[in-house]
Amino acid sequence: MVFRASWGRRDTYARIPENRHSYAEVLYCREGEGVFFAENTEFPVHAGDVIYIPPGTLHSDSAEHVIRWNGHLNFDPVPNLPDHIVFFHDMEMQMFHLIDMVARAQLTSDPRDEAFALALRDAIMVLLQNWSVDEVRNVNQSVESINQLIMTQFSDVDFDLAGEIAKTGYSSGYFRQLFRSAVGRPPQSQLTHVRIEYAKQQMHIQHSGVSIKTISTNAGFRDPYYFSRLFKQYEGISPKQYFRLVRDQ
Repeated sequence: MVFRASWGRRDTYARIPENRHSYAEVLYCREGEGVFFAENTEFPVHAGDVIYIPPGTLHSDSAEHVIRWNGHLNFDPVPNLPDHIVFFHDMEMQMFHLIDMVARAQLTSDPRDEAFALALRDAIMVLLQNWSVDEVRNVNQSVESINQLIMTQFSDVDFDLAGEIAKTGYSSGYFRQLFRSAVGRPPQSQLTHVRIEYAKQQMHIQHSGVSIKTISTNAGFRDPYYFSRLFKQYEGISPKQYFRLVRDQ
């Protein structure tokens, strides 16, 4: 059975090689900060952050400051835990103390300490499961909130999508992954999709007497030339060609 905990010190800024393994892992940022790499995405990590890494996930990390920041907890896969990377923040230092007690107990050869470490395993699994349930709820609420903002604020040329995502507390890369999993597109692509679809709708409604520039502005695009480029990427033809086809129907 795999169940071990340890604290380590990073004495170099270098990124460690990518790796994957058959056991689950919890990475604890004890002090300092760094960057976690997984699934072609970079995630900033700060003191108190906890990362649950399911078995088989290709990942890596690097330290920004040369002080202790890596705590590791490795264990056999648990059915009730997520099958994807999940970030938590250990505000009350619950996970910190549990990992620390396990690590200290495993430093001795006393069978009583080993039994104590194994008993702590159940507490750690319950904590991870409870955090996971809370995190899913928070993610769903945050994704729904941002998607709703996109649907209602897309016509505002000053709509600050990045700023709204920052308010969720998630890193942009991590939230992008969460949003895409739930909606099917990354946030910026969803915003562009909604704007293009609205512009097309307006072309169907406004058969004459309105310019492409006005339609692009009403759809939330500040620059009509940028709108034209995006429109052609999405539809294969320019807005003028699309508008002409609509009028000829």
